[in-house]
Amino acid sequence: MGSTVSVPVPKRTMWGTGIREIDDAVGGFRYGRVYGFSGETGAGATIMCTQLLVNAARHGDKGAIILTSESKDEYLSNVGKLDFGFEEYRKASKSIFEEYYKKGMIEVIQASERLYALKSAAESDPHNVLAYVKKLSSEINDILINSNVSVLVIDRATAFFVRDDYESGTMLLNSIGDRGVKDPKRIIFATAEAGKLEYVSVSGLIELGLPDKTGIRHATVRHMDGSHASQFQYIITDHGISHTQSDEKDVGLLLRHV
Repeated sequence: MGSTVSVPVPKRTMWGTGIREIDDAVGGFRYGRVYGFSGETGAGATIMCTQLLVNAARHGDKGAIILTSESKDEYLSNVGKLDFGFEEYRKASKSIFEEYYKKGMIEVIQASERLYALKSAAESDPHNVLAYVKKLSSEINDILINSNVSVLVIDRATAFFVRDDYESGTMLLNSIGDRGVKDPKRIIFATAEAGKLEYVSVSGLIELGLPDKTGIRHATVRHMDGSHASQFQYIITDHGISHTQSDEKDVGLLLRHV
């Protein structure tokens, strides 16, 4: 099979994961907003957000992930083992993520030591916090604009928070992308450890769980518009994130039709 990159479609105002059960629970992700994924190590936040990047690239939306908790090489090695439900890639021993990565549709960015130095300076002097947030958000926005990124993942965004200060986290996430503009073109996903995003201002928080005895994981979607929380079930396999209501291989078919 040749290139699988689809012809770009007109920009949408709402965007989905590619898995109907999850999209129904979340209600769709909207451009110009920030969404959080929280959970214990192993809950699948990084994998789920990577699957979002793959689905975005399939629709012609360029994505990027900023890594704060693992190296670029480790990340590429881990996600390169997943076919995200595209069976033809598994049979050909190829990686759909790697294909989009090589084509420049997904960028992988390692957080620099200089950024951590800026954070350290802010933690030593409260007066430096605002300057740090402005500097960091400006650099991230430069990446979004210069690379024409529509979907950004910050994998463990809390690494950028000052002294676990939720106010600094809210300031940072509110400063990234184009929140509040009339025609937003970007969407931000931020991952964090369990219990780290509950007090940060995001448009929605997806709390991911560890597997039960049957291997099924349960997630709670907390809608910040005041509507009732909803839930979905999921599993993590060699295909990435899948729902539990049909054969796991069906995720590839679902991705193709969202």
